[in-house]
Order: sequence, then structure tokens, then C-alpha cells
Amino acid sequence: MEGSRAVERALNNLTCGLQDVRDVSADEELKHHQFVLTEILTNLLERKSDDEELDEDEIQTIYDAVKGAMKSASDLPVKHRQKHLQVSKVGKAIDKNFCHVGVGPLSQQPVFKSGADKEAMTQVISQHLYREGMPQVGDKLCQESGVTSGLDPKILDAFKKMNVVLEALKSRNLEPALKWVDENRETLLGQGSTLEFQLYRLAFVCLIKNGNGTETDVVTAGMQFSRRHFPRFAKRHEKEIQKLMGALLLCTSAGGIQSSPYAYLFHDQMWDDVINLFNRDVCNLIGVSIESPLQTCCSAGCVAFPILLEASHAMTLARQGQSQGEGGRAVWHGRNELPVELNLGKEFHFHSIFSCPILRQQGSESNPPMRLNCGHVISRDAVHKLMNGPRFRCPYCTGAQHLLHAKQINF
Repeated sequence: MEGSRAVERALNNLTCGLQDVRDVSADEELKHHQFVLTEILTNLLERKSDDEELDEDEIQTIYDAVKGAMKSASDLPVKHRQKHLQVSKVGKAIDKNFCHVGVGPLSQQPVFKSGADKEAMTQVISQHLYREGMPQVGDKLCQESGVTSGLDPKILDAFKKMNVVLEALKSRNLEPALKWVDENRETLLGQGSTLEFQLYRLAFVCLIKNGNGTETDVVTAGMQFSRRHFPRFAKRHEKEIQKLMGALLLCTSAGGIQSSPYAYLFHDQMWDDVINLFNRDVCNLIGVSIESPLQTCCSAGCVAFPILLEASHAMTLARQGQSQGEGGRAVWHGRNELPVELNLGKEFHFHSIFSCPILRQQGSESNPPMRLNCGHVISRDAVHKLMNGPRFRCPYCTGAQHLLHAKQINF
């Protein structure tokens, strides 16, 4: 934990320093010097005679302008040099605090050593950059690595549109989202999405909350808006529309909306809910996971790593005890299984898990579930243990079985 804090401190120092480099005032200062020098050069070129000498004030003006421009230009490399030092400090902090961290005893196979593994990792990172709204960085990564993103051009275009709408929603602008919903209305209705109603409900709430004019004007504008947009949602969202009408009536009361039962409609959380719903519907529409695969792997790794690190440390001690003739536990040699139970939580459960009722083992690629003729399912290892030649009996109903009739089940 202390190592993580040390790296975090180094990153914070770097971030603060980069903010100074990106400071707009420095850019404006350089533009000012460029303008002054250009103006001086123009005045010199407009002189009627080349033999006309400059007076002392003009010479001093030119000298001050050149000196100021040179100073500003020379300050920039110094600032960048300082930032490079801070970047190197981050690398040194990582090497110092995490160089010995690993789960070696749990996996002896080299990670990302083959070209195929490196290419897959590059594709995952580039896809994450595209979906997070950084297409220029993703293009640069693919260009320098020589690896394509592996994404369909239609999906890339959908990611670009998605991020434009998300940025607008974060800026409290509903127009791009409403336009996107209008273009994809039929598909969204086929998926049972409520995004369109949620957007119009939020637009209605904003109309009441930020309405101009008298209270009567606000109520009139709200009624016109509801008559224009809500009729097509009445069958499916009748109760929600009734609540909106109640909020519209109470906005003119003495207590106002905040003291009414509909105050929750005006919380900023409604914007976050719409953003999450939009992100989910777009991902469902183009057939990709809602969360970035890279983000999911990193989040799962953060949960699992402390457990794996503790197991690795225990196995290292056991291995050292065996080498010194003290006995101890056997070192784990399984490739597709772990010696410890990892409970990552329901948010990381994406498919069903089969556990063999005979051997009490979790299914894997090398030990998949097998369906027998009688309909019972056991693991492949259990089938092999029950076999007497190619034939065996079901351990539940004792029905006669044949190895060729057992079918593998894919979850």
C-alpha cells in the first residue's frame, strides 16, 4: 500500500507540473511577442528610404521586443526539461516499489511474450482508447505498433458518435442525444429501451427548472411540451407522465418543487442515469460489452491481486521449505486453475459456471461438462473415472452409457 501511495504522489506532482505547461497564458505570451515582432518588421519594410536611420527609442523598442521573445522561447525548454525529470521520477517510483511484485509460483508461463499475445494486448488497448473518446491516440498506437484495432469501421464510427453525445450530456445539452434517438428509434423500441422517454422527461424537467418568464408562462410552456412529445409514451409510461404533470402544477405552489413529492425528479442524479442508460443502449445496439474489456480486466485484477499475492507468498515459502528438506505443501502445477477461491463479486459474473456433482470440481476448457443420454451432466474427468472400456453407467440413474454418446456442453 505504501508503494502505491509513493507512485500516486509522483503522479500528482507530474500532473500539477503538466498543468503549468498547458497553461494558456504561456501560449498567449508567445503570440503577443510574435505580433509585436511582426508589427515592427512591417513598419521597417514600409520605410520610404533604406538610408533612414533609427532613433534611440525605435532601437530600444526593437531590442526589448527581441529580448522578451527570446526569454519566453528559452523558458519553454527549461519547463519541458523539468517535466521530463518528473516523468522519470514516476518510472523510478514504479520500479522501486513494484519491481518485486508478482505471482510467479502460480504461473510459470511467460506472459505476453509471443507476437500473438502482444498483438491482442495492443488491440484491447486501442479499442479502449476508441470507446473512451481518444481516437487520435488510438490511431497513433495502431500506426506505431503496426497492429490494427480489429474493430469494424461501423463500430468505430458508432464510438465517435457516442462520445460526441456523451460530452454533450455531460455539458447538460440534450439536443445531440435526442437527434441520435430519433435516428435509431425503431431499433431502440425493438430492444425495449426507455432512453427516448428518459431524455424527453429530462428535457421537460429542465424546461420547468430553468424556465423563463412568469410561473404562468412556465406552466404554459410545460403543457405545450407535454402535448407535443408525451402522447406516444402514454401507454408504457402513464404513471411517470402523471408525476411530471403533478410536478408542473406544484411548481407554482408556495413551497415549490423542492418541498414536493417530486423533488427527486430535479436531482442531478437524473443526468447520470441518462448517461449510463445511453451508454448501455449504444453498446447493445452495436453489439459490444457495456464496460470496456480493458477496464473490466483491470478492475477484476485489483480485486484478485491481493489474494493471489498472498497465495504466491505462501507457495514460495512452501517451495523454500521443500528445497531445504523441511517438507511442506506441494507446489501448485495447475495451468488453468488456481489453488485459491476468488470471489470477485456479481459484477464480474458474465456466464454460468459448471461444478461437477461427482468430483466437486469446477469445469474448465480441459474438463468441460458432458451431457449423458439420460440427461444428467457430469464432467469429462468424472466420465473417464466411471468408464469400464468405452461403456459406463450414470452415477445418478444407473442408466447404461457409451463414451461416443456423451456430448460436450458449452456455457
